[in-house]
Amino acid sequence: MGATTSSAIDVRVTDRKSLIKELCLKRKDYDSMQHAYKVDDIMANSRPTTRVEQVLQMASSRDPAICKGGENSQVFMEASMLPLVAAFLFGGSLIRCFEVCPLWFVVYYKTLDQIFAKIDKGFEQYYGHSLKLEYARTDWSPVHVAEAGIRIDRILIARVTSLHVNRCTKVSYGYGYKGQNPLDHPSSNANDEYPEPYECSFKFDTYTRGTGRSFWIHKDICRFHGDETRVAATQNITPVCVNDRIEIAVNLFNAMGLVDVNQVRWHPLEIFPLQARECPIEQELFDWY
Repeated sequence: MGATTSSAIDVRVTDRKSLIKELCLKRKDYDSMQHAYKVDDIMANSRPTTRVEQVLQMASSRDPAICKGGENSQVFMEASMLPLVAAFLFGGSLIRCFEVCPLWFVVYYKTLDQIFAKIDKGFEQYYGHSLKLEYARTDWSPVHVAEAGIRIDRILIARVTSLHVNRCTKVSYGYGYKGQNPLDHPSSNANDEYPEPYECSFKFDTYTRGTGRSFWIHKDICRFHGDETRVAATQNITPVCVNDRIEIAVNLFNAMGLVDVNQVRWHPLEIFPLQARECPIEQELFDWY
């Protein structure tokens, strides 16, 4: 593998949810149908003549009576209010909102992009020199547990640069869940940030463009209530070439609860010497081979 470079195709078309959003916007301008405060209409009808009237005019700019939207739009879908609604519904209830109509799908999907923009910017700040962020999207998938579960991730698609060729690099971030008080984790210095309760990391080996690579892939079989799920699993440290695209998944909702976006903090990039890799299954089950 690695004889050819990644295709130049737009990465958005590979994601079904992003494609649905773009197709919806081609049908109608759903962004303009979202509820918003029509302040311009009031200002056009009655211009303030005194300072007191101007203050009163500004105070009425958030009056629900002037918050208007198109068909199927509701007052709580106003841009400044919807992030609070989305945080309250986060999980299975939020996913149900995407199924109401095209307007709700577009508006809620756009809101998630706004909520998670901090994660995208942090990734660019820490790793932009070695991993060029090309696209970010939100994805969700069902989780097979005793009760209906769901997993929500922020997927960052980045292109590998030539800065750390023939090196092993580690991308990591710390995070905490909603409801966890940062004061429960005091640091030694009052000016230091509190330590994150959890950490997630990704490691990959970077080779020159067009270098051949070997992948170990095995079939992970899970049997649950008579159903059999077969998933292809690869080794933990993946070999990539310069100019390849990689996906970094930031988990934001799982069986443990909702991750606090404000507690997601990227860690500095770590560089390690390149090593010869062996099949991870052979390492764990050496007596079988």
